[in-house]
Amino acid sequence: MVTQGGSPTIPVGRSSVNIGQVSATNPADACNGNPLCIQLKNTFGTALKCNATGTCNKTFIFDTTAPACSGPVAVGADFTACQVGGWRPMVGVALNPQNGPTNDLYNFQAVNYLITPSQRIQLFSNGDYNISNFARAYFQGSFVNRQSQTQLAPEPLSSAAFGGARLQADNVYNPFGATCPTCSGTGGQTVSASRRLVDAGGRSTGFDLDTVRAVAGFDGMLPEELGPLRGVFWDVSFNYGRTWGTTTYNGSVNTLFPANALGSTHPDSTSPTGQVCGTAALPIAGCVPAAGLR
Repeated sequence: MVTQGGSPTIPVGRSSVNIGQVSATNPADACNGNPLCIQLKNTFGTALKCNATGTCNKTFIFDTTAPACSGPVAVGADFTACQVGGWRPMVGVALNPQNGPTNDLYNFQAVNYLITPSQRIQLFSNGDYNISNFARAYFQGSFVNRQSQTQLAPEPLSSAAFGGARLQADNVYNPFGATCPTCSGTGGQTVSASRRLVDAGGRSTGFDLDTVRAVAGFDGMLPEELGPLRGVFWDVSFNYGRTWGTTTYNGSVNTLFPANALGSTHPDSTSPTGQVCGTAALPIAGCVPAAGLR
């Protein structure tokens, strides 16, 4: 039985690739010369039920565990049985036809905390002093320290979160582009990129909060000498309370710069990776290209 639930953002990454035509009225191949895209189209196009004309955006994942496909895959065949250049259609609800005995969706519930760890330390003090038969001084004081933590699944990073940014065709890590290390295409296409950042660990939030409260005052009853006001209860007090603490976040991504890492790249011998962001004419300082699909 295939589990229907889960997240489509998975640890090995996924990409939406157009293996059809540019449009219904433009017969040009949307692969634009990229050999990997063309091979995926020829192998899985029929099984993915791509129309004869028009676009055919399908989701593919990187998976080298299966042997290479020996030819076109038939309609209804197991998508997990073979791969092309390490890529195959992703199996999951609302992504591609549910072909295969497994489900590629990510079970994020397994790594979430079922019970939130929490520790609380509390001190309380209370006292009073009878000033007279009609008046009393009193005080209360308390201190509470709470330490707790939450944990969620690793960050689901998606290029769509960066203002619709996509992995550009001239990004060295785009296997469906023009400059991928194993491709010789001259055009390629921009693609979406999504990946579960399991190598960064889960997203956790730690809380260390302190709360103090102090009350000091006087109360009593008016004496008989005050006539009609006798027996009236009165209370005058000063209250002070404050809460402060530290909240620590781990495992989340600063989304200010990743769009640059998905953009254009060019070779640079001074870079540890051999590549830098931007073009040769307009390099982006301090940016490292992101291999978002592996």
